[in-house]
Amino acid sequence: MERVLDSGHISNGQWLPAAPERLVFSRVSTDSRTLFQPATTLFFCLRGPRHDGHLYQQEAWEKGVRHFVVDTIPENPQPDTAYLLVEDTLHALQQMAKGHREQFHYPVIGITGSNGKTTVKEWLYHVLKEEEGIIRSPRSFNSQIGVPLSLTMMGPEHQRALIEAGISRPGEMIKLEALIQPDMGILTSLGSAHDEGFSDLESKLQEKLILFKNSTTLIVPAAILKEYPASFSTLSARLVTWSTSGPADLQIFSRRDLEHRQEVTFRYHERDNKVIIPQSDDASFANAMTCLLTALTCGRDMKQICDRIQTLSGLSMRLESREGWNGNLIINDYYNADLEGVRIALSFLHQRRGNRSAWIILSDLDDTGLRTFELVQRIAVLLQDTPFQRLSCIGSQGPELIRELGNPLEATWYPDVRTFLENNDFQSVRDTAILIKGARRFALEEISRTLTRFVHRTRLEVNLTALSNNLKAYAEQLRPTTKIMVMVKASAYGSGSADIARLLDFQKVHYLGVAYADEGVELRQAGLQLPIIVMNPDESSFASIMQHRLEPEIHSIDQLRQFINFLSPADPVTPIHLKIETGMHRLGLTEYDLPVLIDLLSGLDQIYVSSCFSHLSASENKEHDAFTHQQTAHFLRFTDQLFKVLGYSPMRHILNSAGILRFPEYQFEMVRLGIGLYGLEPSPTGSYQSALTLKTHIARIHQVPAGDSVGYGRKGSSSTERTIATLGIGYADGLLRLAGEGRFSVQIHGQLAPTVGAICMDMCMVDISHIPHVYAGDEAILFDEHYPISHLAKSLQTIPYEVLTNISSRVNRIYYHE
Repeated sequence: MERVLDSGHISNGQWLPAAPERLVFSRVSTDSRTLFQPATTLFFCLRGPRHDGHLYQQEAWEKGVRHFVVDTIPENPQPDTAYLLVEDTLHALQQMAKGHREQFHYPVIGITGSNGKTTVKEWLYHVLKEEEGIIRSPRSFNSQIGVPLSLTMMGPEHQRALIEAGISRPGEMIKLEALIQPDMGILTSLGSAHDEGFSDLESKLQEKLILFKNSTTLIVPAAILKEYPASFSTLSARLVTWSTSGPADLQIFSRRDLEHRQEVTFRYHERDNKVIIPQSDDASFANAMTCLLTALTCGRDMKQICDRIQTLSGLSMRLESREGWNGNLIINDYYNADLEGVRIALSFLHQRRGNRSAWIILSDLDDTGLRTFELVQRIAVLLQDTPFQRLSCIGSQGPELIRELGNPLEATWYPDVRTFLENNDFQSVRDTAILIKGARRFALEEISRTLTRFVHRTRLEVNLTALSNNLKAYAEQLRPTTKIMVMVKASAYGSGSADIARLLDFQKVHYLGVAYADEGVELRQAGLQLPIIVMNPDESSFASIMQHRLEPEIHSIDQLRQFINFLSPADPVTPIHLKIETGMHRLGLTEYDLPVLIDLLSGLDQIYVSSCFSHLSASENKEHDAFTHQQTAHFLRFTDQLFKVLGYSPMRHILNSAGILRFPEYQFEMVRLGIGLYGLEPSPTGSYQSALTLKTHIARIHQVPAGDSVGYGRKGSSSTERTIATLGIGYADGLLRLAGEGRFSVQIHGQLAPTVGAICMDMCMVDISHIPHVYAGDEAILFDEHYPISHLAKSLQTIPYEVLTNISSRVNRIYYHE
């Protein structure tokens, strides 16, 4: 039976032109970039502080959408198109989701907490899915928009729903509770995430507990209940707890460390048992106990639950991409095997492929609750909306899917992964984006290993979800009319310029900035069409700039003359960007240049000044705020004089990442976002998240006797016996020699391990004598969200910019969505 979304749940709306009061749809959308089945989609035009979905009606209409929910009818309505006029489009979306949710009477579990919401949701899904069809929130869809979108995915083929709810300020949870209406609740944790919206932890807890005001059962750690008993006193729900000390429904007696795992002994309803958790950290322990208790409360078999928890080690919770051989891009998604997961993966493929061809490798889907013929029909619809050049199906559903698609020549079928690997010549595959998607039981990682270029286990992980969130957080600091330029020079600070630029294009930034023309040419060759400013052009690069539609910075009179002389009458009108010297004393036009500049630009039709800009010397340093104001005043004097003569007003931009946060009065028409995009430096509080993780692995652990030295130059000696771990990273990877001899510490199992001796070219050694239960193969973190890059930068006597740009190209870049 098909899922039906009924517009009749939206009250006080009027269809224009007049339409039946009740129209039904297969899906809803708020994003014109990720449309599937547009003909049966209801598109909600949402408004926000810096976005307006009404502006993307044309794009959605061109992709096939014919039904829109709007708060304003467009001046020129599209033909054969219906508009549902409402007062508030977000409220209309929530109304529709609430009405849809109330059609289903199977159990709904609402999940909230400061940390662990998504992990608990995914692990619980893994534990419960074999016995019943389960719908769950995709990724981290837990906001005022994400929750209603999640609820519209509920269908008659499901028997349970797992819905995640997140808040950042008071007054939000009551709206989410009215939508989710959970029968059972899970409170995962209580911590400092999103503290800025609340006066203290207890007020945050009380807001979260609103989600469970009508629930019959609430799973909660006993430690939270013990610390804040008054907050729970108003709930009518039965409280079900787990604890490592004191009475609880699930009592934990012991945790025993195993290699990369932990064994937990527990008691539930007078029955003792053990469970192996395939991770050794505290967060995984807490999340696993929550999942265990929830599954037991749902009446599941204890042995079955424990067996499934033990298999969580291979459960990836992210969709990731990495570089393959011959210019290929490998996209791995063993995250889930349901239809919504396929849709998300196909959207990610479309976003990341650039100008590569597309090859989809798809196994059977296990987690849909649909009969095979119905499942195949729905997959076919998704694939028909996705341009691809090659399709490989693995598993028993493949032949039926290929027939449903009309037996295309580019589609092949294989019964298993081994047969697929034996019958494909991967050396001949070039410049292709390869999506590997399907169920975990097929071991699709074997395909990924064959196709992936890098085997070096040191890797820089780029969290694209965090990047998107950081971009949004910075955008929220700006006026709606202020544009954003993002700097992607120096390979996007070492993270990979083309890959980051594709994300920025998807997020609809206005400009990209590079240092040299070669970087801009690389982006054009990767398929990027955004305007690109070249910040350091020289005369030899003008031909490339014109050929690839790049826009040069002009920072001197001589350079402007060179560019004017280079242009031919046949060249189009070319935008330029004038760099103004205001105190950096690096590059830029001065006030003494103004008369000549005005003379050169007057009556010149082939050049258009698109923007004027300058660089702040110390926007991050409060001590130099007076100088920042002086620089900006100088900048405004220059542009005011220039604009009077030009007869038009180019954009102005002077703020960098720190300036955006500290000087909102100087936003002007555009700002330049750089390292702030990555959540590194400056280090703002609040909604910003570090998006980069540099990690390596332990290659060997060995005992070093007292008095023995470690490494080159015999500098790492000690009077005591030590346990030394050798790591697979050295100065050829970007960990420079200054980090040696104890000046820097990596993080292993959450504890600091100082370097010992000199950093080698490909390896380094650290002291782990004080860290228990460490094994070869364990990860070592050089920086991440919780261990900031500033520690490494300080040890190297430099800044984070230099640390990132020093990371070697042989270090594997892995891009992922959470």
